Amino acid sequence: MFMKFRLILSQIQFCIVLENMKKLLLLLILGSSQSVYSRRLSLQDYLGQVKAQSLDLKIEQTKSEALSAKALGLAIPPPMIGFSRMNAEDGSSAQGFEVSQMLPFQAILGDNLSARKYEFAAQEASRLDLRKQTFLQAKLLYIFLWQSQEKVTLLEEKKVILQEHIKISRSTARSDSLATVHLLKAESDLDNLETDIESAKQIIRERQFEMASFINLEPSSSNVSVVEPEISLIPNRVSIEESHLFKSKKLTLESFKAKEAEAKSAWFPDFNLKYKQMGATNTSMKSYEVMIGVTLPFLFFWDPYLIAKTASNETLVASYEFEKNIRNFNSAKIIHFSRLESLKKQIDILNNKLIPRATKRIRLVRNLIPRDLETLQDHRETMEALPDLKMKAIDFRIEYEKSIAELEKYISDEDSEK
Repeated sequence: MFMKFRLILSQIQFCIVLENMKKLLLLLILGSSQSVYSRRLSLQDYLGQVKAQSLDLKIEQTKSEALSAKALGLAIPPPMIGFSRMNAEDGSSAQGFEVSQMLPFQAILGDNLSARKYEFAAQEASRLDLRKQTFLQAKLLYIFLWQSQEKVTLLEEKKVILQEHIKISRSTARSDSLATVHLLKAESDLDNLETDIESAKQIIRERQFEMASFINLEPSSSNVSVVEPEISLIPNRVSIEESHLFKSKKLTLESFKAKEAEAKSAWFPDFNLKYKQMGATNTSMKSYEVMIGVTLPFLFFWDPYLIAKTASNETLVASYEFEKNIRNFNSAKIIHFSRLESLKKQIDILNNKLIPRATKRIRLVRNLIPRDLETLQDHRETMEALPDLKMKAIDFRIEYEKSIAELEKYISDEDSEK
């Protein structure tokens, strides 16, 4: 009886020592895995750098400023002024000048100005939409790097678990040939795990480079680590009509309509005004000349007809594309809302049920010493279940954030903040 008690006590002490060694080794490994990072970067700090340094944002801002200048004023050709000198046969001479101006029909001027204003408004809405999508993409890059870091941490944790399991398996393999096969497989899996860890670290470096490139920095500035961002909330309501993407499409359609109205005015005449003054000579008096000319575009009717028909077809195509975009917006909204609800439930099940149960099973298994192949297999499956479930939860989180980003493309900024 006393010997049995001492055996149980020695087993408990062995488990305690093993647990302490595991914690120490895990801390050392995690410390070494963090050596590839130099400084920690929060999501808000990174988005601030995107706002200040993104070349895409600067390009769109420049385009918007250029269209803003084009949207000013009426499209009237500049006036022309000329000077002339006339020499008569009797030796006398006279000097004069001429001023001319072409005036398009009033309707053409109004429609042209409206089209340019709509183009500027559409470009401004497109700029704001690109700004929002740039921030969404930057957030995803940040979350992808966090995912890669977490994966390396969990793989390192899994490596420690497998190393401990191999140590336990060796004592059983001495008396059980099937346990020897189990041991060999575990050792092969450990080697494969080393390659997975190295591959995951390479993904970290690549995503660091992507984050640096996104804000126009050299790769040498990419040596950063990130912290877990807060999980995004599912918007309570969606107002597609208020989104910058919808406004850009709508204003583009209005621009085509204004251009069509301008093209249909090609049937109307343009006016040419001219004033000419010439000084007196020995044989002629000082003269003044005023001329009002009118173009007759309807005489060559095929030109204005072709212009109007082309503009009408372009407006029709833009209208069809706008309706198609609206259907796509509504379909995407339904799909992403449904997907988000499903992913949210799966994440809750993992975090609130499966992971806590796996943690509880580990605490129970640590008090047991495997004696045969069956218990060895149960030990390994139980110990590896926790990091596997955590990685699965992270993968679900990534899909969740990607769906949030896709959904936020179609909603207004005000809705996304609620």
